[in-house]
Amino acid sequence: MLKNKKIILVLFTLILTFTLVGCRNVSVKTNQIGQGKITVDGEVNQQNDTAMIKAIPAAGWKFKEWRGSLTGTQNPVEVVATGDMNITAMFEKAEFVRAEGDKFMLGDQEFKFVGTNNYYFHYKDKEMVDDVIEDAKAMGVEVIRIWGFLDGEAHDGNVMQPELGVYDESGFKKLDYAIKKAGEEGIKLLIPFVNNWNDFGGMNQYVKWVASADEHDDFYSNEEIKKAYKDYVKYLLNRKNTYTGLTYKEDPTIFSWELANEPRAASDKSGDTLVNWAEEMSAYVKSIDSNHLLAVGDEGHFIHLEGKEYQNINEETGEIGQIYGYGGWEGVDWKRLTSLSNIDYGTVHLYPDHWGDDWSDQINAGLKWIKTHAEFANQINKPAIIEEYGINAESDANRDLAYDLWNQAIYENGIDGSVFWILSGIDTGSGADEDGLYPDYDGFRIVEGSKTANLLADYATLFNTGIDNRKPALYLNSPKAVTDVKGKVEVKATVLARGIEVSKVTYKTPKQEVELVAQGEGIYVGTWDTSKEAEGEAVTGIVEAKLAGGTLLEKSVEVTVRNKTAMYVLGEDIDFSNDLEGWIADKDTLISKVVHSNFNGGSLKVDVNWSGGSWDETRVVHWSLQGLSDYNKVSFEIYLPKAGLSAKGKIKPYAVVEPGWSTIGMGDFDVTVADAETVTIDGNEYLYIKCEKKYDMSGKEHMRIGIVGENLEYAGPVYLDNIKLYQKVYK
Repeated sequence: MLKNKKIILVLFTLILTFTLVGCRNVSVKTNQIGQGKITVDGEVNQQNDTAMIKAIPAAGWKFKEWRGSLTGTQNPVEVVATGDMNITAMFEKAEFVRAEGDKFMLGDQEFKFVGTNNYYFHYKDKEMVDDVIEDAKAMGVEVIRIWGFLDGEAHDGNVMQPELGVYDESGFKKLDYAIKKAGEEGIKLLIPFVNNWNDFGGMNQYVKWVASADEHDDFYSNEEIKKAYKDYVKYLLNRKNTYTGLTYKEDPTIFSWELANEPRAASDKSGDTLVNWAEEMSAYVKSIDSNHLLAVGDEGHFIHLEGKEYQNINEETGEIGQIYGYGGWEGVDWKRLTSLSNIDYGTVHLYPDHWGDDWSDQINAGLKWIKTHAEFANQINKPAIIEEYGINAESDANRDLAYDLWNQAIYENGIDGSVFWILSGIDTGSGADEDGLYPDYDGFRIVEGSKTANLLADYATLFNTGIDNRKPALYLNSPKAVTDVKGKVEVKATVLARGIEVSKVTYKTPKQEVELVAQGEGIYVGTWDTSKEAEGEAVTGIVEAKLAGGTLLEKSVEVTVRNKTAMYVLGEDIDFSNDLEGWIADKDTLISKVVHSNFNGGSLKVDVNWSGGSWDETRVVHWSLQGLSDYNKVSFEIYLPKAGLSAKGKIKPYAVVEPGWSTIGMGDFDVTVADAETVTIDGNEYLYIKCEKKYDMSGKEHMRIGIVGENLEYAGPVYLDNIKLYQKVYK
């Protein structure tokens, strides 16, 4: 019903009438009630001709339903002209999402949703933005989280704040268009005001702009920076969209604002710095815009949760510590932040691949993270959303299984929003991949129509409507495809039977059949003896799950049997004896310059300026390492002058190979200044870190090496030397 709503009748009428010799006249008449328009794509010349009809709401309105000769809510919709038709599009005023207790509400209905993230709406062209929004709509995605900042350097010629307090139309008009397009498609947007990281400027850009600030965490306390942040927020909220005529604070297309993307204040482990800043800034935002929801935008870290389930034990010292995310390292206190009076809901991020050894059981660690936040959100009596999550496509974990189980847990534990990272689509620029798509830079890309996208679309239907379209599913946990196996191998499968009884699960190769035995809910395990298979040959194994009623699920995997001894032979030795050998500085990292140095007989010298924050990152890259895809192991050495370094600071080296942003050794080589090995060269002491890791680089084309300083304020040289690449052979 449109009760108590102002209705504007028949704002537009389009009549398509065609008279053909020997055919009956066909008339298709379209009308609308409320504010909006109707587009017709296709010609209707005779009976049974088709046209695509789309209802496009005006700014501040939404499409409700079709009436007359066409009914339902599908939009756009294909119409077959079986005779004269009179079609009416019903539009109604769009509403703001609000929080009531631990639920989101839209009108008189709970608003549960599957959402996604995309970071290029404010600098890419309309065609790319349209493609992602329309793909999201096709999947049933109802919220897209996009960036509301572009500080400092321009991207593709677009910027939002090139200088402190200077607001540029190039980036803002891109954001205007994204809001307008999302509103037309019935999708809501979640927008943070600033980035914790250096991408698109971030907090460190404000620190660079303000002479009285020195390091990242000054962003939260420096009065000049706080005023500049408030000025930017005020401008953004009061901006009038050049397409819709609505100010941002008046536009119900926007689901929510966020104070920042992943704010951290690692210099204050108590969490007080971030809580005090969020309290001040949330009150300021609400004083301007009381229409929209507001969140902090943090990752969901806790300050020292009690309980053995949140603890780990150092195998060398026996010391009891806390699992990353539960111990307060980043200065983030999710419970206190979410409890602030002007914060409407809690945000949670989930990236097991990036969070160290304690998260090596990615799927189960993620489930604990989800359930823990659901419990505390219930205690606080506020909604929560998992607003970023991802498993790298090349992770040891089965990504589709993780996303299936995580979304099931999100739904069953009463969390109203599940927002995956990242939906992308076509790329109209020169950087498109071979399929014409935006490249999978970080390994988390989801493309509409893919198997993973279809899984998420089923969950979108469940969240949006309560209708469960999920079918029984079979996932193979191990062995992983395209790997070498030897000896007795564990075969592990997960059957999500959706309430149907599982009769039998087997693993078959051309030479063997192994029955898998149930070990816990939905998990089946068996042992495969690879010594009975042909050495050095690819073997295709098939897992079969037979369900009651005759349903048969199958999943195949191809691996190579390698029972002979593996040896690693040096193939590439980059010692920088004469030059940089093609290595250059990577953009958007804390590097003032990269030069060749005579240090230690030749090395790559990086001059860095680390602020002492939780993630001061420096990276170098080689875009065309010849034969990289043939290698299976990498090693490299890092040297850093020891004088003056804080003993509590930490150095975190790692490598990345692409495409796919596959990290090598992330977390494996982390070391504090106090614990690092020390060497003396030319009478001076240096920290020495040797990094060595086995990794199959098949299909990879270029490599990056990153060095991160954590709580380490340092300006000076870092030396990279002796990059070695090895090939695996069998004897």
